[in-house]
Amino acid sequence: MSCVRTRHRKVSHSSTLHRRDKRPVVLLLNGGRSYATPSSQTKAMKKPRKNSEEEERMKPITPCLWFDDNAEEAVNFYVSVFSAIRGEGCRIKDVVRYGKAASLIAGRPEGSVQEIAFELQGQELLALNGGPLFKFSEAISFIIYCRSQDEIDAFWERLSEGSEPGQCGWVKDKYGVTWQVVPENIDALLNQPDAEIADRVFNTMVTMGKLDIAQLEQAA
Repeated sequence: MSCVRTRHRKVSHSSTLHRRDKRPVVLLLNGGRSYATPSSQTKAMKKPRKNSEEEERMKPITPCLWFDDNAEEAVNFYVSVFSAIRGEGCRIKDVVRYGKAASLIAGRPEGSVQEIAFELQGQELLALNGGPLFKFSEAISFIIYCRSQDEIDAFWERLSEGSEPGQCGWVKDKYGVTWQVVPENIDALLNQPDAEIADRVFNTMVTMGKLDIAQLEQAA
């Protein structure tokens, strides 16, 4: 588990990728799959720019979590945890089951759960039963900004059920998904203008498993 958190920097990203032949490549996303196509071939696909009202209705980026065969159990757990602690904005939106064609290709039982769309505090997520091919790792984690020590305690206790909590507020739950349970002012505490104070806060944080807001603020 990493304890490294850095100051925010503005980084400029190019909207296209370039191959050795210098022709730009446009990435087209379709159903979670990406296809690389020379931009010259995509001109016919371009549509008139949507107006601002239509753009506001566009779906946001949605994380997709790949499980073996226990996506439904995991989603029920996450919705119950966040509903109990945060209340509204946590729900299961839709369940898609494997049809005959999809079950034959994926090797999953027909009628079993394929995908579950759900929300945690209004954040849309998708859980997929895709088999044992891929595993979760700490390379991707979800940060929960907590307003009080009570919230930190509650999330830490529930998410660490059946698993081993980590360092610096990191915890991998029993399904393998990693979370960072931190106070909402963690960035301000660590990004102090005074380097000595920032180091003192960081050195205090690395001694912790579950973060203690009072101790971190005292170090600052």
